[in-house]
Amino acid sequence: EPLEIRFLGTEPADSPLASVPELQEAEKLLWGPRLDGTIPGTSGQYRPRIGGREVTRCIAMHSAAEITWELSQKYEQLDALAAIDDTYALANAGGNALQLTIQADNAVVFDQQIHGRDQPIPLSLSLKGVSVLTIKVDFGDGSGIGDWLILGDPRLRIAQ
Repeated sequence: EPLEIRFLGTEPADSPLASVPELQEAEKLLWGPRLDGTIPGTSGQYRPRIGGREVTRCIAMHSAAEITWELSQKYEQLDALAAIDDTYALANAGGNALQLTIQADNAVVFDQQIHGRDQPIPLSLSLKGVSVLTIKVDFGDGSGIGDWLILGDPRLRIAQ
């Protein structure tokens, strides 16, 4: 279970819509981080696809959000595939982008802009001796349109 889940809204801070409280609460319900392997679509919830493959186990996060876990130095590695969901990438002709930052005990271990046109990025990050893991998704192109990050098939390897 995550230690903390924060959803900061689908609009950048300088957008006039970012300061509307009613909109923020509605966005949180629809666009907040998901750990159940689904994301919203025009016909309800569906399983995301990355690289043309349906992903049944995933962490799904929309800009701007972060999730923090307490690891208590029990794990040695995080493996996953990182990409923008295929449906949202295609709807935006691959022009959407987000910023993925992963921190281990506040030290940045991964920081990259991911575009809708990108193939899934394999992650294999060392977590040896790490107590707290934070995954952040932010606006990569100044817009939250189509910014559904999928961390597909995430696995934490237990420390030996």
